Amino acid sequence: MSAYSTALRALSERLDSELALLRQREHAEALSVVEAATERCRILQRHLDACQELRRQHLQRLADSYDGHQGPLSGVEQNGRTPAALAKSPDALWPGTPT
Repeated sequence: MSAYSTALRALSERLDSELALLRQREHAEALSVVEAATERCRILQRHLDACQELRRQHLQRLADSYDGHQGPLSGVEQNGRTPAALAKSPDALWPGTPT
């Protein structure tokens, strides 16, 4: 399994754990419905931010590995962008995807 996949799996496990703990607190009535919803949004946003940063780092490593590469994939473009350019703006791979 790649380092990226391992890190992504760890992020997903942390999300599951944090949401389970939140549900326990909500069921124990330690939090109101509004407080739980607010906390859930915060947890999910932090997870999405971490996933986006992980993706950016992964694409940067891929781009770095292609710098100076003269093999068959040298200069290959995706949607008109080189790997180095995609690492700086990974959302260019999926046009129209909200960030």
